[in-house]
Formats: sequence, structure tokens, C-alpha cells
Amino acid sequence: VADFGIALAVADTDGNKLTQTGISLGTPVYMSPEQGVGDAVGPSSDLYSLGCVLFEMLVGEPPFSGPSHRAILARHAMEQVPSMRVVRDTIPPHVEEAVRRCLNKLPADRPPSAAVLAAELAGAVRATAGLRDVAVPSGTGPATASRWPSWWTPARTGVIAAGILGVVVVALGTRWALARAGAERSARPGSTAPRIAVLYFDDAGDDGALDYVAAGLTNGVIAVLGRVQGLSVISVGGVAPYRGTTIPRDSIARALRATNLVTGLVETEGDSIRTTVRLLDDMAVELDRASFRWPARDVSSLADNTVDSVARLIRRTLGRSVQLVRTRAGTRSTEAWALYQRADLLRVRADSLFLADAATWTDGYRAADSLARLAEARDPAWAEPSILRGRLAYQRSRRAFNASTEDPVAPMDTGLIHADRAFGRDPEHPDALELRGTLRYWRWLVGASPDSGTLAAARADLEQATARNPAQAGAWATLSHLYNNVADATSADIEYAARKALEADMYLDNANVIVHRLFLAAFDDDRMADADRWCLQGAERFPRDSRFAYCQLLLMSAGAGTPDAARAWQLAESMVQLTPAQGERAFRRAQSRVLVGVVMALLGHADSARALLSEPVSAEVDPSRDIDIPAQRGWLLLGDSAKALASLEQYRKANPRLGDLCTAEPTHWSCGFRR
Repeated sequence: VADFGIALAVADTDGNKLTQTGISLGTPVYMSPEQGVGDAVGPSSDLYSLGCVLFEMLVGEPPFSGPSHRAILARHAMEQVPSMRVVRDTIPPHVEEAVRRCLNKLPADRPPSAAVLAAELAGAVRATAGLRDVAVPSGTGPATASRWPSWWTPARTGVIAAGILGVVVVALGTRWALARAGAERSARPGSTAPRIAVLYFDDAGDDGALDYVAAGLTNGVIAVLGRVQGLSVISVGGVAPYRGTTIPRDSIARALRATNLVTGLVETEGDSIRTTVRLLDDMAVELDRASFRWPARDVSSLADNTVDSVARLIRRTLGRSVQLVRTRAGTRSTEAWALYQRADLLRVRADSLFLADAATWTDGYRAADSLARLAEARDPAWAEPSILRGRLAYQRSRRAFNASTEDPVAPMDTGLIHADRAFGRDPEHPDALELRGTLRYWRWLVGASPDSGTLAAARADLEQATARNPAQAGAWATLSHLYNNVADATSADIEYAARKALEADMYLDNANVIVHRLFLAAFDDDRMADADRWCLQGAERFPRDSRFAYCQLLLMSAGAGTPDAARAWQLAESMVQLTPAQGERAFRRAQSRVLVGVVMALLGHADSARALLSEPVSAEVDPSRDIDIPAQRGWLLLGDSAKALASLEQYRKANPRLGDLCTAEPTHWSCGFRR
């Protein structure tokens, strides 16, 4: 008997009793919920165990683990199976779905037999291996370069699916023997870099009086530990959604894929503030703690002490030599530190109302700017308050531009003044460089400074910021857009910057935009497998974002897979419904109908295709004539070269900036089209 660890118990148990109800035998990390509670088991229980093995083979760890057998069995019975593709995005969606079916809590919801599972995976292999992809220009505007592709076969997907199919076939013949003992996962110091999640400290003061202190300590610890070699620290954006929640901490660790959590409690004791910090493992078991008091009048020293304490806990418990990096040009003024933390807290609260409540958002930003200005006055040598004020001005300019409520140039100029002030105080500060580069690029984008010198200066600032801090995620993100608009940058440069942004911080506020940008870079470079992967990842991570309905429809119009009229119309409807802004919704509607027209042309429905491609689109809806790019593809499929040329010419007339680009790169797709 080699049935997932049960053989280990045969020598100690009467074999006649192994199948009786009430006897729970096996290795907990692979046991089905019904087996864990001692209920009668059958083939579906073995399928569940197989699902656990497949999960571990693909992800590198079992779906559920814990400090004890009881804890593991409880998680099998109660918790949802974590996403495999969040950990390893190269796993094909249909493979993850097959494994998840095996891991359903109820036996009736699992595949009826291993033979059925094997047949499903065999079919998935055949379907995947038969895909052939063709690209079409993306139609996202002058910033995007597209080329016509060659045929491509996604071998990687077929290999993965075939490998799992092989496991199932072996399981059918050999009863899936497993040579693993002691499956409980524990911390493995030295095997990989610790991945630390610093959760927002709890405020135990009265009526939130210490809320700004708790937030400031949390942000300070994340910022400093994030610059420590040998540690992987989850960004503020990653932990922010769990602030103030009652979600179990081990669940948070699993969701963030953290090996360790840092938690904290801030409370008052007379005229002092007591801070308690704890280091937990990924099952929320406490490994170490430290507690200390500090006079309330010296909060900046409290912040330094907190960072030192957390570093000592990590160094001592994880056996790592953590060399602390001091806060850049930090302040020794308690008053300046407290004012800055209050300002940043107001900014965070106002950000959540950026689109929903204009009046509250404006009031919150004004209050935040006032507090940051006071912090500047308390410590004129500290750069952070000026950087915060510059970011507030940038957001105000963005909102003014999007909502047409005021001239966006004035807050833009104000932001540049703050950026220059911060840069003057700390010329080595990558945040100051990122802010100035972002504002300069924004000026160029909106046409306030359309000269090439402004664009070059923005690029220099952003590249210098990433050189000084290779983990400067925001600068990488902006560069991934800026590279679209310079002649000497390639799609590889765009993709590299976008990848660096996600590597540095996968929880960026605009992570959805970055993932979509990675899709476009792969699409433009005729790498349809990568394009499909980024599109699917975006659809899974951001199901309410219209970009990822768009990318699916774009891939279909490019001939990636079998054109499907019903699915195309469904995606077109999603593109419109998921677009919140009314003005943009009109563009999405027109864009989606043109893409459906291309799909109809692929299907041979010429009349429907002509009707959709011929629908008039006003300059107000599409001033840059982006829709003409997929339209030219549709007309070519219909054999109408004259209308294809007319579409391309309309696009080029609406985008005069392409003149310089075409001089530098005549083969660029928008400088002509290849038949």
C-alpha cells in the first residue's frame, strides 16, 4: 500500500480497520476534508489528494499547511484554495481549473473519475497545441508600435498540460505512490529571501488619536526595510487593503505570499507612547517580540527605535545579517515628523475619494498640503514634505485635466516648484527625481510643453531615479509609458521598464495599467503567447477593468484562436459596461464595434463586417483616430486596399508627431503598412 502516507500506519494498525468510518489516517497536507474527519472515503478522496500533489508540483508548496495536523485538516475543510496563477503566472488557466476541481470540498463537485480528469487534460493539450496566432495593430494611439506577426505555436502551454496529463496517467496505473514524509511546511531560513509583510500598526489610543503615529511607523518600517539587501518587503500598496480588517493574519500571509509578518501596537502610557512589535511566521505563530516606551514629545526618535527593533527581530530570528539603511535625509524634528504623517494620512483618505467625491477630495488635499507646508517650515532641510506637496499638486493637475474643472497647468507648475525645492535639499533623493520627471512628462503629454527638450529632461530625471534606486517602481512605471514617445526606444525597452515596475512593486496603484502595457508590448512584438498570458493575468487580477475585455477582443480580432461572433459581442459589451467615464465609454463602444467588425471579416461575414467598419466616428469621440488602426486590418481582410489606405492616412493626419518618429524609424508600423 502506497496511498499518500497510509502505508506508514499499516505496521501500527490492524489492516481490517483502515477503511472503517472514524479512522483518520494519512499525511495531512494531502488528505481530503472527508478523510480528515474520519468519514467514509472513495475514489474522489484520492482525486483530492492528487490535486494536492499537482498543486505542489506546480506552485512549489502544498495548498494548505500549518503548525499542526489539526490546523492543516481544518484548513482543508474550511479555507478556499489559493490561486496558483498568482504565484506562478505561467500556469495555464485550464490547468489551474482542473486542479481546483480536484480540490473541491464536496466529493460530488470533483471530477467523477481520474479517467475523466485525464481526458479533460488530454483535450486541453490538443486544443492548446492547435492554436495559431496572428497580430493586428493595437489601435491604442500614437504611443503604441505594432507589427504584423508570423505564425506561432504556444509550446509552453502544451508542455505543462502534457506533463500534468502524464501524472494522471501514471496515477491510474500505479495508485500514485508518494515518497514524502514530514510534509508540514516550516520556515526555511537560507533557502530563499524572506518575504516580509509589515501590516499596519494598530492604534490603541482614544478615538484614533494615535492613528497618524501608527501609519507613520508602518510606512517608515516598510520604506527602510525595503532598501535592505537580502529582504523582499511588500510595499505599502500591498498591505494597505488589509488595514483595519479582521481577516486572519495567516490568510493575509497566504494572500501576500509572505514568509513573515510584522505587526505592531501603539498605545499611550501617561506622557509616553508604548510600541509593541511582533514578528510572526506565515501561519501567524509569534516568533519574537519587542516592546518599548518613548516620550510622546519625541516621536521621530520613536520611529527610529521602531525600525531598529524590527530589524533586530528579523536579524535575530531569521538568521540574516540585515544591514539597516537609514531614512534618507530624515528629520530630527518631532513636530515636523508628526505634521508630515498627519498630512500623508489625509492624502491617503482623500485618494480613496479621487473619483467619487470632488468636494471632499479637494478639501482633503488642501488640508494635507497645509500640514505638509507646516512640516516644511519646522525642518527646512527635510525633503519629504516638499515631495509630498509636489505629489498633491500632480494629483490636482490630473484631476483638473480629467474632469475639466480647472486649468491643469497651474498645479503642474506648483508641483515642479516643490520638486525643485526637494531636489535642492537632497540631490540624491530618487523620489525627488521621480516627481520632477513625472511632472515634466505630464507637461509634455498635455501639450503644455510640447518641445522635445521637456521630454528629454523628463526621461533623464526618471532614468536617474532608477539608477539611484533600482526598485523605484513609480519611475519605472512612468518610463514604460514615456518610451512609447521617443524614437530611440523599442518595445523591448517599454516591456523592460514595465516588468521592472511590477518586480519592484506588484501592488502599484496603476498595476492594472502596467499589466496592460506588458500585454501591448508583447502584442506589438508579435509574441502572442506572452500577450495572451498578460491579458489573462489582467483579467483575473482586475476583472472590473475594461482593458482586459479589450485585450481579449483584440487578440481574437488578430486571429489568436478561433473567431467566435457570440464571444466577440460579449467582450464588446463588457468593454462598454466596465468603462466608468461617460466620455470614454463612447470611445470604447466605437472601438469595440470596429474590433467585432474585424472578427466578422475573419469569419467571412463580409456584409456585417463592412457595416461595422463603416460606422462614422466623430472627432470628439476619437480625436486621435485610434480606431482607424484596427479598421485598416478589417478592410484588408475584406480585400479593400483603398479603404485600408484611407484609414491609415486619417490616423497619420491626426497624429503629426509621427513625422519625427518616421524619419528616425521608417519601418515603424505607423509609417506605412505591410500587406
